[in-house]
Amino acid sequence: MTDVRVLILAGGKGTRMGADVPKALVQINGKPFIDYILERVTQSGVDPTPAVVVGHDLDQLKAHLGTRAELVVQEEQLGTGHAVLVAHEQLQEAADVLVTYGDHPLYAAETYRKMIDHHRTSGAVITMLTTEVEDFEGWRSLFLHWGRVLRNEDGEVTAVREFKVCSDQEKAVREVNNGMYCFDGEWLWKNVSQIDNNNPKGEYYLTSLFEMALAQGKKIETISCEAEEGIGINSPEELAIAEKIVQN
Repeated sequence: MTDVRVLILAGGKGTRMGADVPKALVQINGKPFIDYILERVTQSGVDPTPAVVVGHDLDQLKAHLGTRAELVVQEEQLGTGHAVLVAHEQLQEAADVLVTYGDHPLYAAETYRKMIDHHRTSGAVITMLTTEVEDFEGWRSLFLHWGRVLRNEDGEVTAVREFKVCSDQEKAVREVNNGMYCFDGEWLWKNVSQIDNNNPKGEYYLTSLFEMALAQGKKIETISCEAEEGIGINSPEELAIAEKIVQN
């Protein structure tokens, strides 16, 4: 059994970015998203050869990645839960699996390391990365529609709620789900195949695992990162914000 594997979900198209390349190859100041991620993962020492889920433009991404990553092919784009499930055969021997998205390129190497370290010492089946913003004004408005992390009076995670189904009170919560997760490998593979697609898009969402873990009485832990580090990039406007952050 291997120690830790990192899985980067990079099957998205670049169309919303106005790009004619896969989303992972869209550039920030001359460097593709995926290169930022691979460099930081390598620097962290967590996994020397991360796995990358690819779907669209397989040949283009394959040529760019070379031997820096292990390819996982997602033939059909059926959601984030499905993207992880297709990696089962290649990653099933990992004690822990850290999942991150290919459109979150600015995480520091230390954040990957902290995720693993905290997960290992906490006994949780899921450790998730969160960001707490001071408000949703200005450039921080890009976090407004992200899922909210809900807690009880003891600070324990009780739900991770998608924004569109949050109450007005829940929408006011300033701690958001940042889209990096570390899973106990055995628990992950036992449960990810149980995710259903009973939603308007008919997709299998990775975040369904939170509800499953809580229903089983399992422990969910969190660590946090700064908002500037945790932004996701889904539009030209968000790309412009990321470029300013990198320059600074």
